[in-house]
Amino acid sequence: MPLLLAALVVAALFPPPPSPNYSIQAIHYATAPNIPVDELVVGGPQNQKVDLAMVVWLIRGGGHT
Repeated sequence: MPLLLAALVVAALFPPPPSPNYSIQAIHYATAPNIPVDELVVGGPQNQKVDLAMVVWLIRGGGHT
């Protein structure tokens, strides 16, 4: 029990710093049209095509970008 009390005292005296707020944003910069699904997924349908979005991710938080 003394160890638990000591841990509670330490936790009360030294609380963790607040978590920074983060934002995450997908930036779409291009589209690759008509990509065969079987080139993207092993065993995917051979006669199906999709448009593939090209994106980069912008993450901001904790004073960093």
